[in-house]
Amino acid sequence: MSQKVTEMRTAPKTSIPKSARELKSFAAHEHRILLLQGGGALGAYQVGVYEAMHDAGVEPDWVIGTSIGITVADMATSFEFYRDLLGLEIQEPRRASNAELRLSGLADGELTQAVAMIPGTGAFVRFSVFRLPATAPVARPFRWRIQDVGAPQFQLQVMELDALLERTKQAGYRFLSVGAKPIQRPFGRFVFAIDPDGVLVEFVEPAARQ
Repeated sequence: MSQKVTEMRTAPKTSIPKSARELKSFAAHEHRILLLQGGGALGAYQVGVYEAMHDAGVEPDWVIGTSIGITVADMATSFEFYRDLLGLEIQEPRRASNAELRLSGLADGELTQAVAMIPGTGAFVRFSVFRLPATAPVARPFRWRIQDVGAPQFQLQVMELDALLERTKQAGYRFLSVGAKPIQRPFGRFVFAIDPDGVLVEFVEPAARQ
């Protein structure tokens, strides 16, 4: 979905706090929000930002993260689920540099990544495939359960849920929801499917507006 930009405004310039005193003054507002973007190197320096805030006695009221990513076993298999079934727009995979590999905690091996845009939004999902060096122990997949702390899960708003469920069944994918039957709630209906790597993907169809 394309959107035409008709107006562009320049955000007002703000003074960046350079000391603990300035940071406290800067944070003296009704709400303090810490917005985190991306991972890797971005995530590394943002940890330092939070530590500086903590040392200055400034605690955020809200912490917002904007990075979505999963580690997959096989890129092509993941594309069949997210591109062919769900319609995500996937860019050409790229091999990460050695510096990016080290940021992921590996001194050797190979990292391939691809970005998929979620239609109708500005959000994207990053898929990562790690290939360990031959001297490393054999990697074994971890089977997530919904009750596991930190279990990865996507929630996608969809249209025509029943038709999507039928296509998902015909493609042979599994469901966590019993019988792949939608659960009805005041806000709409939802079903938990399972992607090829065991990640829970929640299909949510909003209730019709009255």
